[in-house]
Amino acid sequence: MSEQNAPLLAIEDLSVSFPASRRGAPRFIAVDGVSLEIAANQTLGLVGESGSGKSTIGRAMLGLNPVERGSITLEGRELTRLSPAGRREVARTLTAVFQDPYSSLNPALTIGATLTEPLLLERGVRPEQARAAVVAALDRVGMPAETLDRYPRQFSGGQRQ
Repeated sequence: MSEQNAPLLAIEDLSVSFPASRRGAPRFIAVDGVSLEIAANQTLGLVGESGSGKSTIGRAMLGLNPVERGSITLEGRELTRLSPAGRREVARTLTAVFQDPYSSLNPALTIGATLTEPLLLERGVRPEQARAAVVAALDRVGMPAETLDRYPRQFSGGQRQ
């Protein structure tokens, strides 16, 4: 496949397992032999029953679950064997949207504080630049600028996500 037609994300023969809960038992195989590709501007939904490995695949992509076998390539860059510094660099562009966003938002912080914090920490931007970037992002998803001063409990589930 040419670089122009290369997938944005490619997972090939992914296998993830975990130590057994009791000594001497075999490892628990959570995901075995998963392959998929996602092109730019394409959406893929993983559907399956509880315990089928959907979250394990996502966590492996984020570097939160160890990959036993296979590869995960994002924009031509192999993720599964990155150093911690390389992983941090990729983390700036790869983000998860959790099923229960309320539990991943700090109820004591406004949405504005939650969204500007990573910009201030990782990118070294000034507070007014961070605020402008967050207002622009909110606008892109159809939310007014005044939502910056609201708390997570003041949003619907869809708005939180």
